[in-house]
Amino acid sequence: MYSQRSQAMTKKRTRTSVLCAEKFDMFSATVNLVQRVSCTSSCFSASIAKRGIVHASQKSAAFAFPNFEEMGLKYPMTTKPAKIIKTGMWTPPPVPLGAITTDHFMPGIPFAVSRTENASLPVYTDYKGGRTKVITILRRIRGDIFELQSEMSKVCDGREVIIRPGKLVVDGNYHARLKIWLSGLGF
Repeated sequence: MYSQRSQAMTKKRTRTSVLCAEKFDMFSATVNLVQRVSCTSSCFSASIAKRGIVHASQKSAAFAFPNFEEMGLKYPMTTKPAKIIKTGMWTPPPVPLGAITTDHFMPGIPFAVSRTENASLPVYTDYKGGRTKVITILRRIRGDIFELQSEMSKVCDGREVIIRPGKLVVDGNYHARLKIWLSGLGF
């Protein structure tokens, strides 16, 4: 009796393991097909290649140190930031914080960007649409907003810059590039 029951259980386990193996083979064949199809398209990384979907939030940020002279800016960078801390692209202010007043405009530039209380430039990155869309926001702006909008568009690879109350918004991750450009202008 014990041996018959043991043989029946062994047959059942064998049958189950064969079915599981067949299902696993079908699954791995499907995964291999998906990997082959997605790898023929442009691959950004191995994990993204397996999925085959690249959202804007998964793309890398714009290059922070392009040649600003070739962009055709009306107001070129006057100084090169002496020190850049890469984690947040923080640069020290050009003048001590106590010396900056609310009327601080750089000579010859019709717009101004005020630093925050902790001496950072007010450039922020936000994610919209379920973290599939990246936008860059510039706040604390004064002066000729339209001139700043046209210059910012040139810095951001010709992307459209949208004017919102108290801020400028551009699609894409231009956080580091804008901070380098603004610190080069003297803000």
